Amino acid sequence: MKRRLNTTGPAIRSRESTGASRVAIAIPPNIADKEIAKRSETFIGLQEACLTCHADQHWGTLAEDCASCHSFDTFEGAEYFDHGQTPFQLEGKHTEVDYIECHRETQRNGQAFQEFAGVAFANCTDCHEDEHDGHFGIACTDCHSVNGWSQLRAGNRFDHGLTHFPLEGQHQQVSCADSHTSGDYSQPIPFDNCTDCHEDYHEGDFTSIEGLVTDCDQCHDLHHEFSFSSFGLSDHQESDYPHEGAHLATPCFACHKPSEEQRWDFTLESESCVACHDNIHEGYMDEPFGSMNGCTECHNNDTWTSITFDHSRTDWPLEGVHGSADCRACHFSEDWDTQQFKGRDKACIECHSDESPTELNSTPPKVRAIALDAMLLLPTGPLPNSITTVRSSFSKADTHRSNATPATSRRRIATS
Repeated sequence: MKRRLNTTGPAIRSRESTGASRVAIAIPPNIADKEIAKRSETFIGLQEACLTCHADQHWGTLAEDCASCHSFDTFEGAEYFDHGQTPFQLEGKHTEVDYIECHRETQRNGQAFQEFAGVAFANCTDCHEDEHDGHFGIACTDCHSVNGWSQLRAGNRFDHGLTHFPLEGQHQQVSCADSHTSGDYSQPIPFDNCTDCHEDYHEGDFTSIEGLVTDCDQCHDLHHEFSFSSFGLSDHQESDYPHEGAHLATPCFACHKPSEEQRWDFTLESESCVACHDNIHEGYMDEPFGSMNGCTECHNNDTWTSITFDHSRTDWPLEGVHGSADCRACHFSEDWDTQQFKGRDKACIECHSDESPTELNSTPPKVRAIALDAMLLLPTGPLPNSITTVRSSFSKADTHRSNATPATSRRRIATS
């Protein structure tokens, strides 16, 4: 331990007051000759005790046996003093403290005086400032070690509930060092928002237009892993994209975590159908039916196969039995590999099998198409005379075969 004293040595007692370091004393009573007693050089009547010649630098606060601490070579240093023999043994960082830091130098009767006796040490705060302003009591050693303020004792009994941030749930499993990354546990750390300690997993997905990030506790809690979310359907219904129809049964990951490699993503580029679903009609339809939101021109949220479309919006309004025909019968091949919606030929044989007799086959294609169109649109019953010639070109057996395809697209023509 460093020793630092306030003087180079105790004052020499003398019967002459020749300076600040001299102290005048009365004539010793054991010198009978008064004249001899007046002499400054006399040693008659002196004792072996230090204080016979030296002034008491400790003003009676310590024992008079100076030699128990000091040597005859020098008063400075107190080389025989052992702090381990006192009620306050020095340990850890205390052994490195400068002497004057604990034993203050004051003034007594106009002279320097250093306190060694009566120094309070029952509590740490007798010497040290309370970094926690009394929030955690006075038993610093419940958490801290004499080896260093920032070194917490193993198995310390610190009650975090005394702070403004009581530990709950998953936080109780976190080590102190993971939160107090500077290593200085006396320094306060921000904790108003989860992102003060945790990275924003969602990378700003929930940032408002004002630039504020929605805090994690709006969906997550301390008693479950982060993968658990309290955000439910009722919350989703309050969002900009409420669920309807079949979307009500769609799991979250289907839209927000399409693969194991990707993180959860809640900033959808668009609310259009094709933002999540494949556009199987891409390139096969004209606008607006083939646009990003063109799906709703035919389909609805309840089920994909439920189709409602007003064909009169096209240049081919459906009439007669065409109105009950299945869309797939006209726009898809039987194996579903091919689809066609735009640029369709309006000729009957484009959709219907050409099973007419040889006489019709020899008719020019354009004329034959017109004839078939006319027949399909005729009502049942006797034919007007104006089209008798057309009908006489067909035989009932050849034209209306029971295995003609597609059956739903054909209409039988009544004959007499």
